[in-house]
Order: sequence, then structure tokens, then C-alpha cells
Amino acid sequence: MSRLPPSARPGRRQKHEPHNRRYVVILRDWRPYASDGLRGYVRIELDVGLVIPNIRILVGINGPFIAPPEQPVLKDGKLKRDVNGKPVYAPTVQWKDRATSDKFNAR
Repeated sequence: MSRLPPSARPGRRQKHEPHNRRYVVILRDWRPYASDGLRGYVRIELDVGLVIPNIRILVGINGPFIAPPEQPVLKDGKLKRDVNGKPVYAPTVQWKDRATSDKFNAR
């Protein structure tokens, strides 16, 4: 089994990567869908080539914000439901912490 060099281990920043790197976010698709606070879905692309589909655009009491795509949670091959009978979903991507999420949504 090969070992990763210390600079390539999870949680470590690569030496060649600037600390304050700003990513360019490109809107690739917009699908309006109005339901309660939901306003629609977008597909974005980061300048590093990562494409994230099905990002929800929502409006809450503090204004607009985004929510990452989710997938249904299965238990024994069936859709898992919460105590109110609603389907349970899990995020497919997530922010590393709430502060990062808030910073992105403030843009």
C-alpha cells in the first residue's frame, strides 16, 4: 500500500495553492419552480471543472440562500420517513462548516 506524502493527506492544503484563492462560479442552468420558499434549481460550474447540479434557490425570512442537492435516504430498500411521514433526504455535497456556508450565501 502506498503512502500519501504529508502535503497530500486529507485536511492539508497543497503548497502550491494560494490561501486566499477565489473561485469563479458559472451559472449553467436555471429552472424556475415556485413552491413555498423554493424559487428554483440551478446547475453551477466552478472554474476548476466541478459541476454541481440541482442546487436549490430558496427565500427565507433573512433573504435568499442556496441549499445543496440531496438524495433520498433508503432503509431496507424503502424510502425512509421522519416522524411526520415526510421523506428523509441526505446532502450529496456539503459545506465544511456553517461559517463557510454563510460566507458563500452572502455573495
